[in-house]
Amino acid sequence: MSRVKFSDLEKIYRCVRFEHDGRSGSLTLSDKEMVDLVTNLISDDNAEDSGLSLKNVQPGDLHEGKIIDLFIEKPRTGLGILALNFDALLKNTGCCFEEKNNFHLIEENFHSKSLIIPPSIVKYRTLLSFIKILKEASAYFDKDKGEFVFIDSGRFSLPVKYLSEDIENAQTVFLDKIKSSLEDGMHLEQKLAILGKSVVNLVKNTSPDNRFEYLLANLESLQNSFSDGYNIFVSDFSYEKIRDQLEAAKVEYTGKIHKAITDIQNQILGIPVATVIVATQMKKSTDFGYEFWVNVAVLIGCWIFSLLVGLMVWNQKHTLETLSDEIERQDEKMKKEYKGIASNFQKIFSALTKRIKWQKKILWIV
Repeated sequence: MSRVKFSDLEKIYRCVRFEHDGRSGSLTLSDKEMVDLVTNLISDDNAEDSGLSLKNVQPGDLHEGKIIDLFIEKPRTGLGILALNFDALLKNTGCCFEEKNNFHLIEENFHSKSLIIPPSIVKYRTLLSFIKILKEASAYFDKDKGEFVFIDSGRFSLPVKYLSEDIENAQTVFLDKIKSSLEDGMHLEQKLAILGKSVVNLVKNTSPDNRFEYLLANLESLQNSFSDGYNIFVSDFSYEKIRDQLEAAKVEYTGKIHKAITDIQNQILGIPVATVIVATQMKKSTDFGYEFWVNVAVLIGCWIFSLLVGLMVWNQKHTLETLSDEIERQDEKMKKEYKGIASNFQKIFSALTKRIKWQKKILWIV
């Protein structure tokens, strides 16, 4: 006998004429494939996993065309969920905040892989998408308790509890608007913080167990609060302000880049002077007399000077590399925080990068 798969059970569920309680029903064995499928699912090896058993008929009596009655219990949890209706599905652990891979709703005659999706499931999936966003907007999500935790003058909990009726009455179009606002990527962290605060302010005067239901009943208020909060935030933000900040940063970084050369320019300018001095101070010597030791002292001084200049050049090169990393970090930050307009300011970062490369070439020549 082959192991039970939920896809096998789904073939049975779609064909069964369920009783009102969903715990039994009749099935027509339309062909040999259906006979073999039922035989496998009710076998001793699989009956406990499938939750299926025969009612008033023996396994040996199964044949094509026969109508049989079945007892239908819930399958093993790991396979999937069989629920009488949408409300019954939501009572299963975790179904309020994540969609299970396999489930079948008896009254709705819907299964998780159906291509035709009823409006209630469309809204359900929209809500689950919003719950994913709330996981980012909250301090954390306690999966075991099924609740969000926000920090608002202390710990603030938002248990995820609701019924199918709450979803059906919810104006999920406002959730789509919130999601659309977040998808542009601009000020994402600030928007999530504003959303979290809007959620807390909306439901804080409601008892914990009723907070999520109240949230679903007031999605328009949530979206308005979120929109107003963001408008207040952007009132302190403008294109000109960002450009002015970047231009000021450009001047600052340009000064730092130039300083990498100006800090050692006296030493660099001293190189040709030192060369002339060394050349004029060297005396012809035929023995180890006074002229010889003068020449040795001059050479030692020359090497010490060269070593010190080399160390200063290496230090300034390291400074330029640090500046290059910082400029790159600022560039990435700009692309993340101001995604929609970041391309307008790329010339500033490109100019700084070229200037650093040019200064590195000068140091290499030195």
